[in-house]
Amino acid sequence: MDKDRHTEAEQRLSQMRQSRGGQTQRSDTAYRKRLSRTGAAADPSGERPCQVQVTVPRHSEYATVGEFFKMECPVTYCAQRPNVTWCKYSGQNCLPLEIGPQQHTGWEDKVHGSVFTLHFEPVYPSDVGSYSCSVNFNSVVINSNIIALRVKESRCSGVDWNQMTQSSSLPMTEINTTLFVQMGAKALLCCPALPMTEAVLIMWVIALRGQPPCRISYRAEIKEINETNCTDKRITWASTPDQSPDLQINAVALGHDGLYSCEIATLQGNFQRRHDLQVLVPPTVTLLPGENRTAVCEATAGKPAAQIFWSPDGDHVTKQESHSNGTVTVRSSYHWEQNNVSAVFCFVSHPTGNQTLPIELNQGVTSTLHSLLTILYVKLSLLGIILLILGFVFFLKRNYFSSQLTGKVCAVAKSSLFPQLFFIPRLSLNKGAQA
Repeated sequence: MDKDRHTEAEQRLSQMRQSRGGQTQRSDTAYRKRLSRTGAAADPSGERPCQVQVTVPRHSEYATVGEFFKMECPVTYCAQRPNVTWCKYSGQNCLPLEIGPQQHTGWEDKVHGSVFTLHFEPVYPSDVGSYSCSVNFNSVVINSNIIALRVKESRCSGVDWNQMTQSSSLPMTEINTTLFVQMGAKALLCCPALPMTEAVLIMWVIALRGQPPCRISYRAEIKEINETNCTDKRITWASTPDQSPDLQINAVALGHDGLYSCEIATLQGNFQRRHDLQVLVPPTVTLLPGENRTAVCEATAGKPAAQIFWSPDGDHVTKQESHSNGTVTVRSSYHWEQNNVSAVFCFVSHPTGNQTLPIELNQGVTSTLHSLLTILYVKLSLLGIILLILGFVFFLKRNYFSSQLTGKVCAVAKSSLFPQLFFIPRLSLNKGAQA
């Protein structure tokens, strides 16, 4: 009897364990499904879940025009690396960046995890704006917080004179910079930051594209300036060479594109600074509608080549045409499939500034209706004025005839009616007396 009771208890305990195991298995399956919807994945061992995360706090970063700069997007993932992209905000839309020579992306492995980077080589003035990275994992898109990039113009700067003379063991210290200047703006070309009392000789070598080099020298001891093959009078000293060795260009032209090198000879050694001056030319942007749901957006004669994006999404073909002066024309033909599209937008990105051009697809109907309403309004206004004038004339004529008729009636009454009235009673009295 005790044996039977013991066997029955063991069977009940085994059933309870199996029931709990089934509930645990079902809850684990549901939990894994929830993780997959929220951008998480199960660990291959099946014990611990792996959460895909983008850890980018909302912050601002600062860069200088002409320097190389990178933006980081830390991503935590499991065994399989997810698809990560960068975009830049234009209004409320975050437009995907077109990867090219100036901007490129890549992965970097660090101690605390992997980082997906966006490189600016170099930084342009128009790179200022708001950026975001996004991860696409198991059809779930995870967007990062916004990174605001602040871009400041490059100015004359250099290594301190004491640092150069104490720490530099080289006979010549070189500084290489890239200078981006928009056509028509002023450019300042700087020499190494040295005290003028230390300078013995200042030598500028200007190598414009397709021209022989121009040489400008200044000997501090005798205050003598010599120029060789220098014909462009727009390139002048920023001050006087005994006060500042820097050069300036008041209005940069496309022909000023080239290399500018300043070398200062001192008793401690030679110091050099090179500028790669690149002239930026803003393109002329046009957007023309075509037939059968097509449009053409063109950025003409820009330097460097502009980038063109479309909204809403559709098929587009972009071609470039290079010109002899270094400018490039970009032409993008766009086609959309939807019939219910009310507007098409062309976004043009360029270092000199971004532009957005819209096409209202019902613009022709709206314009025609507006024109018809305007014409109708004008006609009704003219009709109202004419009716007002006619009414005023009629009123004047009516008053005139009324006054004339009243005068005549009064005249008749005075001449004939009133004497008869006075005469009638008199006759009546006479008749009464005779009776």
